[in-house]
Amino acid sequence: MAEEIPIELWVQVAASGADAEEIDRLTRALLAELRELPVESVEIPAAGEPPTGAKAVEVAALGALALSVLPKVLPSVIAFLQAWRKRGDGKSIRIKVLKGKRTVEVEIPVGALGQEELHQLLARLGVPQTPPSAGRKRS
Repeated sequence: MAEEIPIELWVQVAASGADAEEIDRLTRALLAELRELPVESVEIPAAGEPPTGAKAVEVAALGALALSVLPKVLPSVIAFLQAWRKRGDGKSIRIKVLKGKRTVEVEIPVGALGQEELHQLLARLGVPQTPPSAGRKRS
């Protein structure tokens, strides 16, 4: 079996009406929760340290997190980020996913990313997916 190559994610946290201190607090709280998930790594990048493939002018250190996840874990990380965003008023998350030469960027604002959009995102990245009905029975 071939070794899976981690996918790099760049997560940008924002909240309507929040100041820099509040964004930093939200980011650090999200960081702590992400560290509980089966991710390869998650950190607050140093200012001026862009993710692989990003230009330095794209970097916004405030509210930014850099993650590395295996493809099989990506769907659960995205689902977690959606759930986290719903736990407060006005939060939004911008996610940039880098896999090899492919880059996909999605923003999860007040209206969450639906299952179909999530499957399309993963398909664009070439992430293998389990059909929604596999492993569970609907009544």
